[in-house]
Amino acid sequence: MSRKKPGPERLGAFSDNMISIIITIMVLELKVPHQASLTAVAALWPVMMSYALSYLIVALIWIHHHNLLLYIRHADSPVLYTNLLLLFLVSLIPFSTEYMAETRMAPFSTAMYAANFVLVTVAFTLFEHRVGLQTDPDDFELQQVRRIANRRSWVVLVLYLADVPLAYVHPPLALGLILINALFFGVPDVYRLLLHRKAEPLAPPVE
Repeated sequence: MSRKKPGPERLGAFSDNMISIIITIMVLELKVPHQASLTAVAALWPVMMSYALSYLIVALIWIHHHNLLLYIRHADSPVLYTNLLLLFLVSLIPFSTEYMAETRMAPFSTAMYAANFVLVTVAFTLFEHRVGLQTDPDDFELQQVRRIANRRSWVVLVLYLADVPLAYVHPPLALGLILINALFFGVPDVYRLLLHRKAEPLAPPVE
């Protein structure tokens, strides 16, 4: 009997469960105020803001991860190990989020928060590269999309690297750049756009 190469199904299920747990941990860090007043709720703004930003980034990571799985032919060792590295670094986001919120965006904790995303971006780029090696090298359009996605990952990495020293100069500005970076990472989703375009039926010829 020939040995069947493992597909991406178990990898996807494990990754989805891990990311859902990570998001749940972040929610559990939100402490309910003991006073029934708007002032008590407003005092939680650093926690709420950092949670919302982290949730957005984790959600975008999951979307891109989900789309990349569509291109995996088999879950070989490099794909598995880079995926585990990515999940490990993503699992640190609740800690860096809570640390920054509890210290009310102190320069060091904000820099540590940004550094977390530097490492996540590096791991995601490695995972994206390993998945890309399994795509059809003769598909010119898909290889063009790979290059666009790769350039986007490098731009995101450079911006996150700039966030680390910026956090020591102006923490709120550093968080604003992290938000812009996250939105840039999320739009456009080139893999999904290509997949939808290829799935569209051909238009009937014009008579």
